[in-house]
Amino acid sequence: MSDALRAAVDRTLTAAGWPARKGSAALSGAPGDLLDELARRGRDARTQLSRHGGQARDEVSRQLELIERRLGSLEELIQATPKGKP
Repeated sequence: MSDALRAAVDRTLTAAGWPARKGSAALSGAPGDLLDELARRGRDARTQLSRHGGQARDEVSRQLELIERRLGSLEELIQATPKGKP
């Protein structure tokens, strides 16, 4: 369990009247299982966000490359067009 989560659980247990020293480690059965599930889901969510962030970055890079190619084509067209007619 992450330190931040453990600290939050300890604060909650203290506020509920449970001894702070026992903390989340003293929990067994369903409450402990719920905390383990919460920590696992947090890790899974972080992994998914990292993966989606990478996919978004790749898509932005791909779109930028397309824009650069289009811009290059427009620049070539402009340079190939005769300058003003007399």
